[in-house]
Amino acid sequence: MNSSESHTIHEAALARFLSLGDFPVICFGASAAGARSIDILRQLGRAPSFICDNDPTKVGKTFCGCEVLSPQAITENKTDYVVLITSMYRQQIESQLAQIPGMIDIFFHLDLFPETVMPSSYE
Repeated sequence: MNSSESHTIHEAALARFLSLGDFPVICFGASAAGARSIDILRQLGRAPSFICDNDPTKVGKTFCGCEVLSPQAITENKTDYVVLITSMYRQQIESQLAQIPGMIDIFFHLDLFPETVMPSSYE
């Protein structure tokens, strides 16, 4: 794939993401890519409702100003969500999310924000 095709795919994914309106966004993955994605989402006026992570050592902490919850929180909140996977474990997380009702759409951070690597920090 050349850079022009990649740019077109990125623009189409971002346009689809932004067209979904006001559904709450969850970032799945408290990671370096998550930190950069959260920053970009805030700039777009779409700050995440919370962060999900499978790592129990991250759950209950604050990451980039957002609460980190277990994936179980998605089902407990009884709300429809747009999920942005901000982890290198894309396939595993997509499989996990496929089992949860209420997903409006699932995106991968590199499809929306191709340059999402930056140091992460916990508070």
